[in-house]
Amino acid sequence: MREVIVLLIFLSFLQGYSFQEDKYVTSDSLSVELKKNRDYILFQEDLDKVYDFIEEKIRENPDQTESYYQLYLERGFKENNYNIQSFAYYYLGFIQYQKGNYVLAIKYGKLLSDLAENQKDKEYKISAYTLIGNSYFKIRYYNEALKEYLKVLEITKSNNLKDKEFSTLLNINNIRTRIHQYKEALESYEETIISLDKKENKEIANYYGNYLSAVLGAGVCNYLLKDYHNALNYYNKGLKLSEDYKLIPFQINFNNTIGETYIAINEYDNALVYLNKAKKLIKRENQVFDKALFTTNFHLATLFFNKGEHSKALEYLTENFDSINSEEKEKQVEKITEMYDLAQRSAENTGNTEKQIYFANAYKRIIDSRHQDDVNTKDQMYEYDLITLEEKNQDLSSLNSKYIIGLVFAAILIVLLLVHQISKQRTNKVLFEKLQSEKIEVKPPKPNPIIKKDFITNEKVKLLFEKLQEIEKTNFFLEKDCNLYNTAKLIDTNTTYLSKTMNEYKQQSFNEYINELRINFFLKEMKMDSKFRSYTIKAIAGELGYKSVNTFAAAFKKQTGLTHSFYMKQISKDVHNTKK
Repeated sequence: MREVIVLLIFLSFLQGYSFQEDKYVTSDSLSVELKKNRDYILFQEDLDKVYDFIEEKIRENPDQTESYYQLYLERGFKENNYNIQSFAYYYLGFIQYQKGNYVLAIKYGKLLSDLAENQKDKEYKISAYTLIGNSYFKIRYYNEALKEYLKVLEITKSNNLKDKEFSTLLNINNIRTRIHQYKEALESYEETIISLDKKENKEIANYYGNYLSAVLGAGVCNYLLKDYHNALNYYNKGLKLSEDYKLIPFQINFNNTIGETYIAINEYDNALVYLNKAKKLIKRENQVFDKALFTTNFHLATLFFNKGEHSKALEYLTENFDSINSEEKEKQVEKITEMYDLAQRSAENTGNTEKQIYFANAYKRIIDSRHQDDVNTKDQMYEYDLITLEEKNQDLSSLNSKYIIGLVFAAILIVLLLVHQISKQRTNKVLFEKLQSEKIEVKPPKPNPIIKKDFITNEKVKLLFEKLQEIEKTNFFLEKDCNLYNTAKLIDTNTTYLSKTMNEYKQQSFNEYINELRINFFLKEMKMDSKFRSYTIKAIAGELGYKSVNTFAAAFKKQTGLTHSFYMKQISKDVHNTKK
């Protein structure tokens, strides 16, 4: 009932609270240049001239791009012009996407999709859904990204928009690859290649880009499935086609992937030929900040590390680090953690303790930074969803019958909450009884007999898990500084190997593994130790190695399906009844 009362208070608060997004750019926020040009953008009758004017000003001063499109959006609102609003929303979202502000990009994408759906405009629907999907993909919300891509796919198929259909299929396959559905992705890539080979599809827009992307994706899936022979077949086919079409970026990608594959099968001389070709092509392009160069150097460093030439490996990695000279650039490099890990191991093998410590700290900093970015993104998504909810409630409050609607809505919610509460109590009771009937113990891992990575052998995996089981007896997982790096050190391995082995043989991340050990320890102590049951929740979280109660609560809920407070109350009741 307390939850119902809180909800009613919250609803009454929303009824009296007005949230309205600022639709217009205030004069105070404009630069001197924009103030001069504002009237022209807002009142020039010929829209083609306005568009050309904005394009010219953006070329002169790219930093003002967003402000000019905000002004253009203002005109769209003043004139209630759908086309202007849609155009401005798309480009404002695209700007945020390029800047890495993916939550804002999603916001603009949804505003555009709402407009396009009202107007039944399929072109802007496709643009909106694709922008939203790409943004979700960047923040690793893969399920949400897939929903958007499937909307695009439905429109493109029903309207025979072949070029966009193939591009969307490639996006969907990219998601499949990221969530390790390699076989499913490979089948789809192969079907896409067969479709693109048909005569009627060879005239579509961006044909070569779609075709080469599909070939590259098929090669990557074969590589990840350890079918290196077929991976090389696809990569070589793609390289030849990219050379025929004179598409330099694809030539660089295929030379890199061929080199990577030859490293995997220990043919280092062949790998060196292709990686050097990739590097020459990159230098010919002469880009200031070229991500492909970092990939090439990373592969070269891996090659020389595997050959035992650790100083040479460090040279290539140092070349990368000299170019990646800011945290903003670090975030744009996909394999930056692997680079620092390899650099730390190379420094260790050369006996350079100072560099070893530096690279180890850099690796930890990146891991912490990415974790914080994830937390910030989730917070922003929560705030955005809350604002959206408030806007919808504000729209409802403008209706004359808002009070009656609010009462009816509240009454329905109360009934639903009561039903939900009863159902939840039953479910919780079942879950609790199941937990109590189970014997709490950490079962030894069962290594998967299928080898998933070339550098992993069954014997190595068995030895690693034996070491893990040994240190589990010491309750190492209860330490606050228990992390991937420190655990890898405890069992004489490196973070990359430990993480990949956990993912592929235990089918869980390192953090999931530690949480499982901690929660099992908690369940056991709650059953057996009366002193432990007397601790505050904050003290218990600290005893388990968690830095906050919220982190412990989330881990417990994920593993058991129950809240920690419900479980602890039930345990206390059971103990009390047993004593009676």
